[in-house]
Amino acid sequence: MVAAAVVVVVIVVVVVVVVVVVVVVVVVVVVVLKLCRRVLPAATNINAALLEALRVSQISRNSSNAQKPETIIIFLTDGEANVPPSEPRVIIRNVRRANTGSTSIFTLALGWGANFDFLKQLSLRNTGFARKIYEASDTALQLRDFYRQVASPLLTNVTFKYQPDQVSACLQLRGFPHQITSNRLSVVNCVNL
Repeated sequence: MVAAAVVVVVIVVVVVVVVVVVVVVVVVVVVVLKLCRRVLPAATNINAALLEALRVSQISRNSSNAQKPETIIIFLTDGEANVPPSEPRVIIRNVRRANTGSTSIFTLALGWGANFDFLKQLSLRNTGFARKIYEASDTALQLRDFYRQVASPLLTNVTFKYQPDQVSACLQLRGFPHQITSNRLSVVNCVNL
């Protein structure tokens, strides 16, 4: 009888240990999965990414290099921010305020569900433009064509200065930061005769 009691006690102890180990493993797995859901699922912090890109572009502008390159930001995204601030108007406002060096921001909207209206506004308010990258087409070809458009600005930091007695007050355009594409540039003004 004593031997049978010892066997039962050993079996109970083994079962309790196995149950405890299984419970601990399940708890650890649940905690890890909850943490992963918070950290891993496609966290898109558009605001922070663009502010950091502007910070880096400002470092480039402030460098002592005699031939400072024209800084631009090319932002590839679906336009769906899911980390606060995530409202497009707030992001546009924050980026515009931080863009003190007039860095052009070009956006590429990836995917059929991309928030193109938001990306277009973001680019236009930061002297750039937005393009859609279509999934049904060759993505590499679309990216190459886009890069060719923005790789070599034709004109930068152009300003028009007129003698006050030669131009009336109806002059609308005095300067612009970049002329990227080969489209014609027109400057319209009224000249006193």
